Amino acid sequence: FYSHSNPNTLESELSSELKNIEIWLRCKKLSVNGKENVFLIFKPWCMKCCHNFSFSLDGQLLTQTNANKFLGVYIHEHLTWKDHISYLCANLQID
Repeated sequence: FYSHSNPNTLESELSSELKNIEIWLRCKKLSVNGKENVFLIFKPWCMKCCHNFSFSLDGQLLTQTNANKFLGVYIHEHLTWKDHISYLCANLQID
């Protein structure tokens, strides 16, 4: 998790950190599945982000998403429960 008011600084810091992760992965002889790695930009519900972020990990471009499942909970970019509640309702079995 990173935070910064300037989108360009945020992108630069995250890109640098992702390069450090790549080095660590290579040292440990590990790889990542790029299809499972996404990034999420948290923002107020009324704000649309006009900055197009571009991040890669181990040479694979990461996809930006507006919601993602993290430790069993769907987290939305506007920090609402809408996606998680929809998921729970779709999978609820009432006898």
